Amino acid sequence: MGQSLNKIFETTEALQYHTDTVDWAAVDKSISAVAIGTGTFVSGDTVMITGADETGNLGIKTINVVAANKITILETVTLDAADAGVKMNQIVVGSWMPVDMYSRIVGAISCSGNASLLAEWSVDGSTAIVTVTTAITGGTPAAYSAEVIAPYVRYKLLNIDNDHTAVAVHLYAKHLT
Repeated sequence: MGQSLNKIFETTEALQYHTDTVDWAAVDKSISAVAIGTGTFVSGDTVMITGADETGNLGIKTINVVAANKITILETVTLDAADAGVKMNQIVVGSWMPVDMYSRIVGAISCSGNASLLAEWSVDGSTAIVTVTTAITGGTPAAYSAEVIAPYVRYKLLNIDNDHTAVAVHLYAKHLT
């Protein structure tokens, strides 16, 4: 029997990170902090925000506009306040892919800093029913292999508290022919 591989997720984007005291502004959905808009993120980046006391401002957000010392996000900012210790880790989000004709997902992962690879499994390609997280140790290339557990999968690469200088993630769906 022969085997074939079909690419389902790939990124070489160097992930970014920012931590600082930030000021939230609900009126324009902005986050202000020293150096937050200087080389850290770009418009369209997805970030995971943690560490804030303002729980309504936590979670996955999409950056809309980047300026010096200020970014705006597409999602609602729930409260005007200053927060110390806020962390913003970039996430690369893949598309939902049908994988019901495959048996395994395989590939290679290498990052200069620590990260997590999240596999979100879905029965309909829109709602995750299971998320499987794989820790990636910075500077240590690793092989990846996982059984297909639902008809659709979407991969996310989540930065863990550091600026990356190099990222290479290549994942393929594998089936027997």
